[in-house]
Amino acid sequence: MTDIKSYTLEELIQLSESLGWEHYRAYQIFQWLWQKNTASFEQMTNLSKNLRAELVQKFYISQLSTASIITAPDSTKKFLFLLQDGNLIESVLISNQNRYTVCVSTQVGCPLGCRFCATATIGFKRNLKWYEIAEQIRMIILNTNIYPRNVVMMGMGEPFLNLDEVFKAVNLTNSDYGFKIGARRITISTAGIPEGIYRIAEFPLQIRLAISLNATTDEIRSQLMPINNRYPISQILEAAQAYVKKPADA
Repeated sequence: MTDIKSYTLEELIQLSESLGWEHYRAYQIFQWLWQKNTASFEQMTNLSKNLRAELVQKFYISQLSTASIITAPDSTKKFLFLLQDGNLIESVLISNQNRYTVCVSTQVGCPLGCRFCATATIGFKRNLKWYEIAEQIRMIILNTNIYPRNVVMMGMGEPFLNLDEVFKAVNLTNSDYGFKIGARRITISTAGIPEGIYRIAEFPLQIRLAISLNATTDEIRSQLMPINNRYPISQILEAAQAYVKKPADA
């Protein structure tokens, strides 16, 4: 059986057409999954009984499991989520005067080995799928009944080493059929991968970019962040100029 959450909206529309469903059924199913937080096809009450039965036979609905929630004195909440393959990932909900930001992971572990990062001690296990990235947002909403104002891709992992999946998660986050979070309130953070910076400069949505330098010289930065040996500060800044020049209406 196939996880129905693995389909983007466009893919779900194509699936509907191939199975002979009405075109609008794809939108209904997508909203049930990402806006109405359903965990069962039987709860999709605006679908016919026959269609729900067909869905049960062919698909399943994946969902992260909440392993733990830790609340800090400043009300920041740290979530530990269990993936279906047994791996664990972290997400964070940050409150700033009742304006909430969700920080999500894009990989299980991280391959970059930054000296100051606890995730580096885990090493790299695998990339997250786009729906596993987006699912962190949905689960935080479900657990807290808090709808975030901002989303930042800067949890476990380097987003620019999993950029195809990250962009799909961004599209869902921004979509009217997803979380409806404005593009300018979505940020991708990187340790400095120029290829990814150039790609975000060409990405159609006006999402934000954050670059983690942590030092002003290559000598010090290479000690802290081994990735600097491959991509020195000058290359990162050159790529950043392409993002800065991105048209405001992109």
